Amino acid sequence: MKILKKPSIGVFCSAKNNIPNDFLNFAYKFGSFLGKNNFKTVYGGGNQGMMKKLAEGVCSEKGDILGIITLEFIKREGNFENLNDKIICESLDERKKLLISHSDVLCVLPGGFGSLDELFTAIQFNNLNSPRKTLIIVDYLNFYAPLLNWLEDISNINIIEKPANHFCIARSLHDIEKLLL
Repeated sequence: MKILKKPSIGVFCSAKNNIPNDFLNFAYKFGSFLGKNNFKTVYGGGNQGMMKKLAEGVCSEKGDILGIITLEFIKREGNFENLNDKIICESLDERKKLLISHSDVLCVLPGGFGSLDELFTAIQFNNLNSPRKTLIIVDYLNFYAPLLNWLEDISNINIIEKPANHFCIARSLHDIEKLLL
């Protein structure tokens, strides 16, 4: 009998601590879901904010987690210690490439400029490479709604292709489960 390997899930999200608890709790629940369902989690290795809660959730289910972090972020923010694997890299560009290359599916949770940079890097990666990575924008509590509306608006004037050609949208953990299970 052949055992199918579950895809590795790369996660981009906020590393800020002073954000609403709803977002922190969602990251923990999402990490717990990934660990419980034996997905390998790949994330930025951080020890703050949603990154920390995601990692805690994965570890609460004894899940497999890989952190990819720069030396600069370790100095500024620390790194999560309970990882199965860790890659320390020199630059953000190298980190983004490693996050994408070690992941089969990419999920973008609420985050700041770094998460937006990673989102658009993933879209461009898919435009230039085959096979494409499945990309899921997690619009939890309508966090990304203004961005998604803008992308739809500029696609209507042919500046970009339709967003649905580039990513899926999930608004809840249930939506994510339907996409991944």
